Amino acid sequence: MRILFSLLMTLTLALFMGACGRPDMEELMADSVDSVAIEEEDAPLLNIDDTVHIVISKQDFRLTVYNPKGDTVVCFPVALSRNYGNKRSRGDCRTPEGEFTILRVNDATHAPYALPNGRVVYGVYGPWFLALSCPGIGIHGTSSPLSIGTRASHGCIRMRNWDVSILAELVKPGCKVTILPGDKDMAENAKHKDEDAKIRARQAERAKKLEEKQRLLDKKRKAIEAKRRHEKKLKTPFKKDAKWEKRRKERRLERRD
Repeated sequence: MRILFSLLMTLTLALFMGACGRPDMEELMADSVDSVAIEEEDAPLLNIDDTVHIVISKQDFRLTVYNPKGDTVVCFPVALSRNYGNKRSRGDCRTPEGEFTILRVNDATHAPYALPNGRVVYGVYGPWFLALSCPGIGIHGTSSPLSIGTRASHGCIRMRNWDVSILAELVKPGCKVTILPGDKDMAENAKHKDEDAKIRARQAERAKKLEEKQRLLDKKRKAIEAKRRHEKKLKTPFKKDAKWEKRRKERRLERRD
């Protein structure tokens, strides 16, 4: 039994080392260690009140969060679009580049996803979906964690579910997101220079309209919340405390005098 157990452990170790030898697996394992270190050692940095700035590098497959002073808060590995270059049209499987804004932070735990065969599955987007001011594009979790660090998405920025849960706690609507191109993306963009200029103009105009729409929705939501608080205050019964009783006695004495 000891010999069989030793052989089994040796085989398991060999398979493990073989997996670590691959660059993608080695990178994923290193990222996992980084995430644990962030959780245990740098937890106080995650409790920030001011608006942060997100920078996504398509060259390094990294999403970095900066505080208003420009200091790095946390860094996560990501997966990006399967095709290179800036997004030019819906469904082209490219991650957009430039300046964007987070419009909403949505709970995506039970969000449906329609497969090409028509079957609907759930949990594909992980626990959170951070919608950007680019239609159909967002930062979200994934049901395929091994795709992190590769070109695999249809255009969105994928994160590991634990990482996107941390990010969702840091950001809020209005947070700025900058997506930087990689070397291969710039080479692809150079082939479509004139076309990209028009596309960027359309994207900027569309983003401005979406931000304005979101601002009006937020204003409407705040007005509804204020109205509800006012109605709740009117329904709350008046509390006769000791101060009120003392004031009432003083008024009675004043009337007698």
